[in-house]
Amino acid sequence: MVGETKAILYGFWLSSCSWRVRAALHLKRVPYVERNVDIVKERSQLTQEFEAINPTQKMAARSWNQWL
Repeated sequence: MVGETKAILYGFWLSSCSWRVRAALHLKRVPYVERNVDIVKERSQLTQEFEAINPTQKMAARSWNQWL
């Protein structure tokens, strides 16, 4: 649905932290979208754009109340 509020999960598919957050969101039935952050080849977590989302630059990060 357009304009629906969802959580945004920034994660890497092999990250155990991302898997735990994903499982918790499913368990609690929290609607979310996932944005991939490549922490291996591109090291995207070290960019200034990701630092604005998560200043510690660690996985996984989430953002609440984002309009999609």
